[in-house]
Amino acid sequence: MGSIWSKCFSRKFIIDNKIFFSNRLRKAQDRMFMLEVYLKAKCVLFKPIYCYKNRINENSITHVYDKNMYKYYNYLYEEMNKFCIVNNIPYYSKKYLELGIVYELSEITVFNKQNHNKYKIRKNEFYNIYNNFNLKISCSKLKLNDFLGIKSKIKFLLYKYKLFFLLDFFIKYVKN
Repeated sequence: MGSIWSKCFSRKFIIDNKIFFSNRLRKAQDRMFMLEVYLKAKCVLFKPIYCYKNRINENSITHVYDKNMYKYYNYLYEEMNKFCIVNNIPYYSKKYLELGIVYELSEITVFNKQNHNKYKIRKNEFYNIYNNFNLKISCSKLKLNDFLGIKSKIKFLLYKYKLFFLLDFFIKYVKN
């Protein structure tokens, strides 16, 4: 949903609706961009065209451990909340956005293979993310049937019940 690399846009649509990237966000700018696109689009056309080749860059912002990511995701969370309030987006939709932020942030920080902090420190980092982004509330509003596939369901349950040890193992060895 959030990535723009897999989508095409009408330039006129983007300009007419004044949809721009936020200067405040270094990471996940496309998430806010896509929220605005989906809100303002009168129609969305889905065409399953398979022409994208994914190359993994170990030095990309997604793979390099950076403590500043907490700050960037706090900005994203603030902007997303403002956007949802201004546009009367119900909590039913917002809970998926919150969960996505927590998944992404924890995987590029706490569970990042370059994070060489001790287990206890990483566990505390995870609980801080869990609490700062109200994951308990979001998880209580989500049901197991909201997720497709066994891996998505397992991941959700591990987050919901804060099973850090199993989540650490799952993300490192099972997810990919």
